[in-house]
Amino acid sequence: MEEYPNIGLNIGNEYKFYFPRDIMYCRAEGNYSYVHFANGLNTTSAKKLKDLEALLPPNIFIRIHHSYIINLMYVSKFINDESHELIMKNGEKVTVSRRKKSIFLKKFMKL
Repeated sequence: MEEYPNIGLNIGNEYKFYFPRDIMYCRAEGNYSYVHFANGLNTTSAKKLKDLEALLPPNIFIRIHHSYIINLMYVSKFINDESHELIMKNGEKVTVSRRKKSIFLKKFMKL
């Protein structure tokens, strides 16, 4: 996997730096984002999801819902029924919006 520079997330009164490859997915909650890492840790950032989307490498990250950006490398399976759910490698379920389903499938099939 091509290496990308660290991204800085403001956590409280400090910035912490992370490799994008370590991020499994990001979830929006108002003006904050919850960042879920592959190692099981989570953190809250004061960045909005659209700001995180601009920082993350577009070849492996995709916005699949108004509230979610996922790292394609951590998708375990896609359930192609009315639920449109992704199962991440940690077992968590994430919903793909109907509008984003075809975009997700095209990008996922290119991996």
